[in-house]
Amino acid sequence: MDYPQGIDISIWQNYLPAIKGLSFAFARASVAGSLDQSYGKHRLAIRKAGLILGAYHYLVYGPGGARQAELFLSAAGDADILAMDIESSALKYPQTGRSFIYNLKKMDKKKRPILLYSSQGTWPGDLGQDANWVARWGSMEPTIPWKFWQYQGVTVDRDYFNGTLSELKAFAGVK
Repeated sequence: MDYPQGIDISIWQNYLPAIKGLSFAFARASVAGSLDQSYGKHRLAIRKAGLILGAYHYLVYGPGGARQAELFLSAAGDADILAMDIESSALKYPQTGRSFIYNLKKMDKKKRPILLYSSQGTWPGDLGQDANWVARWGSMEPTIPWKFWQYQGVTVDRDYFNGTLSELKAFAGVK
Protein backbone atom coordinates (compact mmCIF):
# COMPACT_ATOMS: atom_id res chain seq x y z
CA MET A 1 0.00 0.00 0.00
CA ASP A 2 1.15 3.53 -0.73
CA TYR A 3 0.63 5.10 2.70
CA PRO A 4 0.14 8.87 3.12
CA GLN A 5 3.35 10.28 4.60
CA GLY A 6 4.08 12.88 7.24
CA ILE A 7 6.60 14.10 9.77
CA ASP A 8 6.66 14.98 13.44
CA ILE A 9 8.61 17.91 14.81
CA SER A 10 9.28 19.89 17.98
CA ILE A 11 11.50 22.66 19.30
CA TRP A 12 14.47 20.56 18.15
CA GLN A 13 13.66 21.61 14.57
CA ASN A 14 14.09 25.40 14.47
CA TYR A 15 12.87 25.34 10.89
CA LEU A 16 10.14 23.36 9.17
CA PRO A 17 11.78 20.55 7.18
CA ALA A 18 10.81 20.00 3.55
CA ILE A 19 7.11 19.16 3.49
CA LYS A 20 6.37 18.97 -0.23
CA GLY A 21 4.52 15.75 -0.99
CA LEU A 22 3.48 15.16 2.63
CA SER A 23 -0.12 14.75 3.78
CA PHE A 24 0.22 15.51 7.50
CA ALA A 25 2.55 16.80 10.18
CA PHE A 26 2.56 16.49 13.95
CA ALA A 27 4.09 19.30 16.01
CA ARG A 28 4.79 19.19 19.72
CA ALA A 29 2.59 21.77 21.44
CA SER A 30 3.62 21.15 25.05
CA VAL A 31 5.81 19.14 27.38
CA ALA A 32 5.05 18.52 31.07
CA GLY A 33 3.82 21.91 32.32
CA SER A 34 5.40 24.03 29.56
CA LEU A 35 4.64 25.11 26.02
CA ASP A 36 6.85 24.14 23.10
CA GLN A 37 8.07 27.54 21.91
CA SER A 38 8.23 26.40 18.26
CA TYR A 39 4.63 25.17 18.05
CA GLY A 40 3.13 28.44 16.85
CA LYS A 41 5.67 28.80 14.05
CA HIS A 42 5.33 25.14 13.05
CA ARG A 43 1.52 25.26 13.21
CA LEU A 44 1.37 28.26 10.87
CA ALA A 45 3.72 26.67 8.33
CA ILE A 46 1.84 23.36 8.40
CA ARG A 47 -1.49 25.12 7.91
CA LYS A 48 -0.07 27.31 5.13
CA ALA A 49 1.08 24.17 3.32
CA GLY A 50 -2.45 22.70 3.58
CA LEU A 51 -1.41 19.64 5.59
CA ILE A 52 -3.45 17.89 8.24
CA LEU A 53 -2.19 19.15 11.60
CA GLY A 54 -1.60 16.91 14.56
CA ALA A 55 -0.53 18.33 17.92
CA TYR A 56 1.18 16.25 20.58
CA HIS A 57 2.08 16.53 24.24
CA TYR A 58 5.15 14.95 25.83
CA LEU A 59 3.83 13.46 29.07
CA VAL A 60 5.82 13.40 32.31
CA TYR A 61 4.88 11.98 35.68
CA GLY A 62 5.17 15.15 37.79
CA PRO A 63 2.27 17.52 37.20
CA GLY A 64 -0.76 15.13 37.02
CA GLY A 65 -2.57 14.06 33.86
CA ALA A 66 -5.51 16.47 34.21
CA ARG A 67 -3.26 19.52 34.55
CA GLN A 68 -1.13 18.49 31.59
CA ALA A 69 -4.24 17.80 29.48
CA GLU A 70 -5.62 21.26 30.21
CA LEU A 71 -2.35 22.97 29.22
CA PHE A 72 -2.04 20.87 26.08
CA LEU A 73 -5.60 21.47 24.95
CA SER A 74 -5.18 25.23 25.20
CA ALA A 75 -1.85 25.02 23.34
CA ALA A 76 -3.07 22.68 20.57
CA GLY A 77 -5.50 25.27 19.20
CA ASP A 78 -7.07 24.20 15.93
CA ALA A 79 -5.13 20.93 15.48
CA ASP A 80 -7.06 18.21 13.68
CA ILE A 81 -5.62 15.31 15.70
CA LEU A 82 -4.38 15.22 19.31
CA ALA A 83 -1.70 12.88 20.65
CA MET A 84 0.03 11.96 23.88
CA ASP A 85 3.69 10.94 23.73
CA ILE A 86 4.60 8.64 26.63
CA GLU A 87 8.21 7.54 26.99
CA SER A 88 10.99 6.97 29.52
CA SER A 89 10.09 7.42 33.19
CA ALA A 90 6.43 8.29 32.46
CA LEU A 91 5.94 4.67 31.35
CA LYS A 92 6.31 3.62 35.00
CA TYR A 93 3.12 5.57 35.81
CA PRO A 94 0.48 4.61 33.22
CA GLN A 95 -2.21 6.09 35.49
CA THR A 96 -0.91 9.55 34.54
CA GLY A 97 -1.41 8.69 30.87
CA ARG A 98 -4.89 7.33 31.52
CA SER A 99 -5.77 10.50 33.43
CA PHE A 100 -4.38 12.68 30.63
CA ILE A 101 -6.42 10.94 27.93
CA TYR A 102 -9.57 10.73 30.06
CA ASN A 103 -9.43 14.46 30.86
CA LEU A 104 -8.51 15.42 27.30
CA LYS A 105 -11.58 13.57 25.99
CA LYS A 106 -13.74 15.25 28.63
CA MET A 107 -12.40 18.77 27.92
CA ASP A 108 -12.13 18.68 24.10
CA LYS A 109 -15.37 20.17 22.82
CA LYS A 110 -14.34 19.31 19.23
CA LYS A 111 -14.06 15.59 20.11
CA ARG A 112 -10.94 15.14 18.00
CA PRO A 113 -9.26 11.72 17.76
CA ILE A 114 -6.62 11.08 20.42
CA LEU A 115 -3.53 9.02 19.69
CA LEU A 116 -1.10 7.31 22.02
CA TYR A 117 2.52 7.55 20.84
CA SER A 118 5.23 5.25 22.16
CA SER A 119 7.77 2.77 20.83
CA GLN A 120 6.76 -0.77 20.08
CA GLY A 121 9.40 -2.04 22.52
CA THR A 122 7.92 -0.18 25.50
CA TRP A 123 4.25 -0.08 24.45
CA PRO A 124 2.09 0.71 27.53
CA GLY A 125 -1.13 -0.82 26.17
CA ASP A 126 -4.60 0.65 26.20
CA LEU A 127 -4.75 3.93 28.10
CA GLY A 128 -8.07 5.03 26.61
CA GLN A 129 -6.72 6.32 23.28
CA ASP A 130 -8.72 6.21 20.06
CA ALA A 131 -5.80 4.89 17.99
CA ASN A 132 -2.10 4.11 18.14
CA TRP A 133 0.94 5.96 16.81
CA VAL A 134 3.74 3.41 17.05
CA ALA A 135 7.47 4.10 16.72
CA ARG A 136 9.29 1.23 15.06
CA TRP A 137 12.18 2.41 12.96
CA GLY A 138 12.98 0.50 9.83
CA SER A 139 11.02 -1.23 7.11
CA MET A 140 9.11 -3.75 9.27
CA GLU A 141 5.61 -2.55 10.15
CA PRO A 142 4.67 -2.54 13.84
CA THR A 143 3.04 -5.69 15.14
CA ILE A 144 0.80 -3.55 17.38
CA PRO A 145 -2.35 -2.27 15.59
CA TRP A 146 -1.39 1.17 14.30
CA LYS A 147 -3.05 4.19 12.72
CA PHE A 148 0.26 6.07 12.45
CA TRP A 149 3.75 4.52 12.24
CA GLN A 150 6.94 6.44 12.92
CA TYR A 151 9.33 4.49 10.69
CA GLN A 152 12.34 6.82 10.75
CA GLY A 153 13.88 8.98 13.44
CA VAL A 154 17.14 10.23 11.97
CA THR A 155 17.33 13.99 11.30
CA VAL A 156 13.53 14.25 11.02
CA ASP A 157 10.96 11.80 12.36
CA ARG A 158 8.98 10.36 9.45
CA ASP A 159 5.57 8.72 9.66
CA TYR A 160 2.99 6.79 7.66
CA PHE A 161 -0.79 6.73 8.01
CA ASN A 162 -2.35 3.26 7.78
CA GLY A 163 -4.89 3.88 5.05
CA THR A 164 -5.62 6.10 2.08
CA LEU A 165 -5.53 9.90 1.95
CA SER A 166 -9.35 9.91 1.99
CA GLU A 167 -9.32 7.74 5.11
CA LEU A 168 -6.76 10.06 6.74
CA LYS A 169 -8.98 13.07 6.05
CA ALA A 170 -12.02 11.24 7.44
CA PHE A 171 -10.08 10.22 10.56
CA ALA A 172 -8.96 13.83 11.11
CA GLY A 173 -12.40 15.27 10.35
CA VAL A 174 -11.02 17.28 7.43
CA LYS A 175 -12.79 17.78 4.10
